[in-house]
Amino acid sequence: MNQSPGALLAALDEAVSAHLLTAAPDGLAFTHEFVRPAAAPPACGTRPPSRLTRGSASATEDQGVLLARSGDEDKAARVFDEALHGYASMGAGRDVARLRWRLRKLGIRRRHWSARKRPATGWESLTDTELATSRLVAQGMTNQQIAGQLLISTHTVVFHRRQVFRKLGITSRVELTPHRGGA
Repeated sequence: MNQSPGALLAALDEAVSAHLLTAAPDGLAFTHEFVRPAAAPPACGTRPPSRLTRGSASATEDQGVLLARSGDEDKAARVFDEALHGYASMGAGRDVARLRWRLRKLGIRRRHWSARKRPATGWESLTDTELATSRLVAQGMTNQQIAGQLLISTHTVVFHRRQVFRKLGITSRVELTPHRGGA
């Protein structure tokens, strides 16, 4: 995806206006020392440093946007990965989602869920949704009320309720109420 020289100049002008780039004796330079030039990406197979601050992760993302606009998609993907790991280390979910979207536009998909090891049975085995469902069942709510509260369908409530019953080794709502202290 090579852009015309005019589009590249417009993107560079935008970067200078946003104070991301500045004129240097040998060309353009990034204004912040925490933004590495993309010409020296991290070695393949190594994770980028996760000690980025929100500002440096944002500046790194901006660098990736400029690289993507200039047509250098490989370097843009590496820089986006670095920003993604920085945002993820901070727990910045929306920023991570935006970076995954940017990477998808480059044809790259990043796995964004993590498989948490859970026991097979007991309260610790319940997912967050199953735990929320069990609390509402223990309060005496109907499936429709639970669905309205959790913004899910009644069929999904039934599924989660069955999972809770299976994992806790119970067979009815009445049996769940004494267990409410564990939830």
